[in-house]
Parts: sequence; structure tokens; C-alpha cells
Amino acid sequence: SMSENGVGNLAPFSYFGLMGHDPPTLAFSVCRRGPGKPKDTSENVLATGECVVNIMSEWYVEAANHSCGDFPPEVDEMDAAGLTKVPSTHVKPPRVGEAA
Repeated sequence: SMSENGVGNLAPFSYFGLMGHDPPTLAFSVCRRGPGKPKDTSENVLATGECVVNIMSEWYVEAANHSCGDFPPEVDEMDAAGLTKVPSTHVKPPRVGEAA
């Protein structure tokens, strides 16, 4: 996802589901940091209505797992993990170049 200010967010999710293809519909659940403290993914998706799904390849699992650290909102986890940003076609958040 990406904040309204353009700060990227990369968050690994173990479980998500595709609910339909026309229109494309995705379901996922985001935990909170604590009572009343939403995570960046929730705030970004609710504010912008956009996100990108990347399917992790096994060969870069350590870099992807690094992105699940407790980073402050102003830190782009894709940069912190050393992953490659690739422009998306229809939304502002970039894709992960290493993704399957």
C-alpha cells in the first residue's frame, strides 16, 4: 500500500483470499498495533482505496520477512528490505520486482 503522502508500505500476509474476478475482489484482515492503533496497511488502504498483492518467491523470503518489522509509518519497508520497486499499471503503490 501507499500512504496519501506517498510513503510506501510493504506488509507480508499469511492469509488472504480472492473473492471474485469481475470486479477483482480481495479479502484480507489486518491486525492492530494495540487498542485503537491501526497498522499502516489499514490506514493506507482505507485512505486511498489502493493496494498491490505480491506473491512471495521462496528465494527472497528473508528480505520479505524483514518487511514485517515494527517500522514507523514514515519508513518504506520495501526500501528497508532491499527489494525492488516496479511501477504498477493501474494503482500508485509499486509492485515487488522479486515477486513470483
